[in-house]
Amino acid sequence: MDVKNSDLPPEVQKHFLFFKHHPELSFKEHHTTAYIIKHLRRWKIDHKVGLSGCSIIAKIQGQRPEVNSLLLRCEMDAVRISTGQNGNPVAAHLCGHDSHMAIMLSLIHRLNRHREKSKGTILILFQTGEETLDGAKTVISDWAQELSSVDMIFGLHMVSDLPIGSLGIKEGPVMASGDQFHVIFKGRGGHASSPHKSDDLIMAGTNFVQNLYSQASRCTSPFESAVISIAAFQ
Repeated sequence: MDVKNSDLPPEVQKHFLFFKHHPELSFKEHHTTAYIIKHLRRWKIDHKVGLSGCSIIAKIQGQRPEVNSLLLRCEMDAVRISTGQNGNPVAAHLCGHDSHMAIMLSLIHRLNRHREKSKGTILILFQTGEETLDGAKTVISDWAQELSSVDMIFGLHMVSDLPIGSLGIKEGPVMASGDQFHVIFKGRGGHASSPHKSDDLIMAGTNFVQNLYSQASRCTSPFESAVISIAAFQ
């Protein structure tokens, strides 16, 4: 579905620049939370803040809220990229969360202005701590009651392969999950001039990575998709 740039709300760029210039780490998105709440109050949109202090859920109720309920979700946190000279962590929005929030905040504004055209209830979730393994737990803890009545949940992600101003929707899985595993190889150390007296852990590790990549294709049905990526090798 193509969307003309002229149809985009003018505040999208303003929101994006704020989030881009105010990146905050997981569970510390205080300025981000305050900025979102400021606009929700200005637009008189019902909202709540979770017990974590940095998780927001807003509600836009249509003419017949009992018909159905869907939830739109985006992330709030940035990632740590380095440590500053003062010892404090340096963060940046490298995963598109600044864009996600700008889009979602502008979408809320537009949906609220046309709420008379909606039949059901639309919930909008700004999730804290998505970059950690505890973000989803916090969402469930904060919003278990609200989530229990939701019929469908939609997320969004920026994809550079799509043309600017376009929206891509696909049935079924779209992106791989981010899981973690650690493998440690142990063996005898030795000198490179006498490899027969030691265990070559570098070769063992590289063979492991190559075999793991090949297993992804040999153990997956051709009618399904799978991807395995090794992100660090030390």
